[in-house]
Amino acid sequence: MPVAYNVPSCSIGVAMALKCDTGPQEKFDSYWVKPPPVPSAPPPPRKSHSEAARCHINRPTQSVNRLSNHSSPSDSPPVRRSVSVVLSRKSFGDVSGGCFGARPSSAHLCRMPEYNPFGDPHLIDYFARKYGIVEETVRSPIIRRSSPARKARDYPDGSARSSPAKKKKAQQQKSGKVTYKMTVETGPQSNAGTKANVYVRLKGKEGKMPSFRQLVPKGKTAKNQNFKFTPLSKIAFTLKSKDLGELESLQIEHDGVEKADGWFLKEVVVKNVQTEQKWRFPCDNWLSLHDGDFQTRRRLKPASSVLHSKRTEYEIAVYTADKMGAGTDANVFVTIYGEGGSCTPRLQLKRSGKGTFERGRCDTFRVPSLNVGHTITKIKLEHDNSGFGPAWCVDKVVITNLLVPEVKWFAMCGDVWIDQSKGDKALFKIIPCSTDPTRVQRPSKYVVRVYTGSKRGAGTDANVSINIVGTLGETGERNLDTPGRDDFKSGGEDEFVIEAPSVGEIQRIRIGHDNSGIGPGWFLDKVTVEDVESGRVAEFPCRRWFSKTEDDGKIQRDLYLSDQLAAEAALGGEFLDKVTVEDVESGRVAEFPCRRWFSKTEDDGKIQRDLYLSDQLAAEAALGG
Repeated sequence: MPVAYNVPSCSIGVAMALKCDTGPQEKFDSYWVKPPPVPSAPPPPRKSHSEAARCHINRPTQSVNRLSNHSSPSDSPPVRRSVSVVLSRKSFGDVSGGCFGARPSSAHLCRMPEYNPFGDPHLIDYFARKYGIVEETVRSPIIRRSSPARKARDYPDGSARSSPAKKKKAQQQKSGKVTYKMTVETGPQSNAGTKANVYVRLKGKEGKMPSFRQLVPKGKTAKNQNFKFTPLSKIAFTLKSKDLGELESLQIEHDGVEKADGWFLKEVVVKNVQTEQKWRFPCDNWLSLHDGDFQTRRRLKPASSVLHSKRTEYEIAVYTADKMGAGTDANVFVTIYGEGGSCTPRLQLKRSGKGTFERGRCDTFRVPSLNVGHTITKIKLEHDNSGFGPAWCVDKVVITNLLVPEVKWFAMCGDVWIDQSKGDKALFKIIPCSTDPTRVQRPSKYVVRVYTGSKRGAGTDANVSINIVGTLGETGERNLDTPGRDDFKSGGEDEFVIEAPSVGEIQRIRIGHDNSGIGPGWFLDKVTVEDVESGRVAEFPCRRWFSKTEDDGKIQRDLYLSDQLAAEAALGGEFLDKVTVEDVESGRVAEFPCRRWFSKTEDDGKIQRDLYLSDQLAAEAALGG
């Protein structure tokens, strides 16, 4: 009885039907049969697909004594079967009965074989070569040829071999996920650190993270972190997410509720590891329920979006002090200063209606202007002394750059009066700014000494003013006047103290008078300005008239550092005479003479020297005197 054995389909589309003749009394099942051995004769010539499809390779009848998964009764003689192999271009799926063959007519169930060599994808190329189907060889998707060219095509970077890191990177790119490296910097304040759990969420042009992610350092777990954000620390974290494209914002928060959980965040730097692109998210603010503006969640924007925008809108909230006569009817102006000397024009704070700048009230304004950047260093607050009651007492000013609405800058005035009859009689105030209202920078003190010349009529009765200009800004125009004293007499020396935000390295001054009084003409010899904090003294020689009827007729001049001081500042040089060291306990004084230059452009060019005791002191030390 002829029995057909169906073979499952494979990728090269070779179907083999095995026909066996059995005796009528024998009970049988369906079996998988190995292909017959290849004869020693040379392989047949190549044939086209159509010829190969019709090709029958007849094999001699062989004795089959054993079949897989089958055992004959012990009393049955060995069965001889003729086997013929037919190669066909049909896929095994086209054979009736499906991949596993039809149930035979004897109603015996088909047994599932444990292994089928014809269905093994690793042997497909082998059988294709063995039976002469080599014109259009279909390669297995698992087995790769060993040629260098094929290997080079299989790797994303085109190399014959790829490192594990490159393979991982290629897999992440294929899956659409990227790695973000996040560096979090804590501020320098002594209590700026926190042990609270910190969470972040990124948003870009291509989407956003579906939820907040907890920041956990490498080697730690979310349940057992055992780490703290300490002051001045920079801690790196990694987050995996889908590619968000160009980042637009970062939300950060923590779950601390105690005062000790307060956290001063300086900035966060995010880097896309795959593209090497970086974004810096400055904060400079507290995340605390007890400090700053009492917020524990902030939305930060990258600094580039703030710096690259030329214009912005500022929200300015002005708090008038709660004192008798603190309000003003004058026109109020503000100038905002940023880093590097950038500043806005003089902005007038006005709105429709009456009742602005009243005692104990807060007035809020939105003013479009030039963008000074992310950091606001100071403001200049002034009025024009107009109206019925121009005197004004200010408590504080809060400024927000609406490009970064989460960051607020506080100018704490401390109930300062802006009035011509009080204080320094100036109609403006320069106030430093900080993101922490409790830690506002203290103003610097400058001692100004004015030397009037000894010429006849050198003194003046006019109102003299000065403006100190440095690398970080200027003090603004300040009146030099001592109440109850006649200043700027001929041959006299007058001293004044000016408090203002630090101007950095002093570069020049602008000094002059308003040409008022009976004798306004003034001959100025020189001016010295001492920075009390650093102890440096800058000298500005003049020896010119400030008079509309003398010299060149100017009453305002810009004075610069003296040549000697300017040269020392530019070259960093200094001529040292000697150094003395006194032992307070014994009273002995050691003198180390030098009389040499410490400059790269003077003397021998040295800027460091070893100094020794003078000869007399060395002799006394040697003799024990």
